[in-house]
Amino acid sequence: MKKLEKHPEDQMTPIERAEAIRKGESFDRMPVNLFIPDIKSKLIDCKVKDLYFDVDKIVEAEFRAYDDYGMDWLFTGPNSRGIAESLGAEVKYLDDDLPKIASYVLGDYGQMKGIEMNFSDNHPRIRLYHKVVESLSDGGAGIVNIGTSVGGPLTIASYLRGTETLLRDMRRNPEQLKQLLELIVQTQKRIVDAYKNIPGITFALADPVASGSLLPPKYFRAFAYPYLQEIVNYINHSAGHKPSLHMCGNVERIWPEIKSLDLSTFSIDNASDIKQAVDYFSDKFTITGNVAPVEVMYKGSKQEVYQAVQNCVERVYGDPSKATLGLGCDMPLRAPLDNIQHYMDAVRYYASYEQVVRLYR
Repeated sequence: MKKLEKHPEDQMTPIERAEAIRKGESFDRMPVNLFIPDIKSKLIDCKVKDLYFDVDKIVEAEFRAYDDYGMDWLFTGPNSRGIAESLGAEVKYLDDDLPKIASYVLGDYGQMKGIEMNFSDNHPRIRLYHKVVESLSDGGAGIVNIGTSVGGPLTIASYLRGTETLLRDMRRNPEQLKQLLELIVQTQKRIVDAYKNIPGITFALADPVASGSLLPPKYFRAFAYPYLQEIVNYINHSAGHKPSLHMCGNVERIWPEIKSLDLSTFSIDNASDIKQAVDYFSDKFTITGNVAPVEVMYKGSKQEVYQAVQNCVERVYGDPSKATLGLGCDMPLRAPLDNIQHYMDAVRYYASYEQVVRLYR
């Protein structure tokens, strides 16, 4: 098994960096969490589909991304789509494109018992990612952070029911929708319990369907917040660490509810103002973000990537106790790989300890 080491362009490993920041000591650069899932297939010249079925290729791609770029997190599933699949959703995996939901398994709520009976800790999708996380741990624990996404309750529900139908359910079938969401949270808990003892693991939540761009605040409070709170509290209690949370779109109207969650970091879309987010949340947890994945990482030049990173560093005061640098969402599959390297080069310059001390302290 390959063993990861300190990246040659850094003076610290990600774990050493995190510990130094936690203690208020000097660090080499600000930490980075890049959302570059399917594009990693290009790093090892494999099909996108391979990154959902081949444990060895998934692990190889994660390790290669670290070797090439030195970001602070390895990241894997099962994520919302994988959990929905374990509950019966039919997913179409493509050779050279992102997976898609082929059919929604929950045509009406009379089928809910069947959904509940579908899930098993031994489902192939859940077993596959357990093997992936074990392998990432074997090669990276103690060196790099290992993130495992268990998705988000509303987003998982949307893969079972369809987003438009789900939104109608909030008005027409609210109690049945709440039963579905509770079933999903219980499924997430079982996955947490199955994975939590793997060394180095941390859990991540992502619930884009709960975004303020889709839901009015009253629906977020009724159908998203209680279930996010339940799984966040469970991860804290059962796994012994705080999870991260990513949400897409404009979420400013639900910031008070998000701030009440016991998170390690809140990852924001580039639609949000990172300075305002840091000012609002930094007394509770850090903010991760938020260079635009499409406008900058997909369409942008090297100079535009550098400028976007510099702007992020400036707007978070160069303070790693308040922010982790990252993207606003997943980097598009067809974006140029060179822009990932440009991003990391910019971080190592603009967010180095010497630079942030000189400019912001």
